[in-house]
Amino acid sequence: MPAPSIVQSTLIDGGISAGPGAQTTPNFTSAQSAGDAIYVFIAADTGTTAAPSGATPVQDTKGNSYTLVAHLAPTGTTCGVWVYACQSIVASAANANAVTTNWGAGTINFGETYAVQITGGGGGVDAATIAIATGNSGLASAGPVTTGAANELMLGYCFNDNTASGAGTGWTLDTNSVTGFGAALERQTQASSGASVTATTPISSAAAWVQAVLGIEPPTSVAVTNITSH
Repeated sequence: MPAPSIVQSTLIDGGISAGPGAQTTPNFTSAQSAGDAIYVFIAADTGTTAAPSGATPVQDTKGNSYTLVAHLAPTGTTCGVWVYACQSIVASAANANAVTTNWGAGTINFGETYAVQITGGGGGVDAATIAIATGNSGLASAGPVTTGAANELMLGYCFNDNTASGAGTGWTLDTNSVTGFGAALERQTQASSGASVTATTPISSAAAWVQAVLGIEPPTSVAVTNITSH
């Protein structure tokens, strides 16, 4: 099966310093096809005590349902990230769907919501490829993880106290991730199962960071048997 791919993304950085409160991205600018997926990376800086919470920690304009894939909460000295996903969205016209993080009570330091639409990811998240790490240095890193299927789309997300200075070796930055920005989403495709993958993001100078990596599988092929009557 062909590898999943990124269709488009949208993000909001900052704009909220304490919860409870909502943080909403700009609309996705292009129309969205039913059955595609949306992955949402929510991050916050050191010292953040709030977290996405409530009956719908993450929601969007179209009413799609999101589930938590992975998270590592921030502490007084480390950044944190939450990853949510809707594996099959409803169709949406252009500029008609935005994603909202509903933050619970507490301090929010430089909170970010980064949403990305994926097509061809019917196999969902490969649980064996999920890793999150924190540190304080000039290179963020998470992994290695090992792919369990061919043609997985690997996503690496980094949030840091400084600015990303580019993509890691072998990775490509998403169009909404630019050099000099405090967070970055990067991608790569792994053609074979059993590949070892480490997500890295260079940072302009040593700073606190959180790095996540996960793989999205293409749909599982189904064998079809034709039965001919006699």
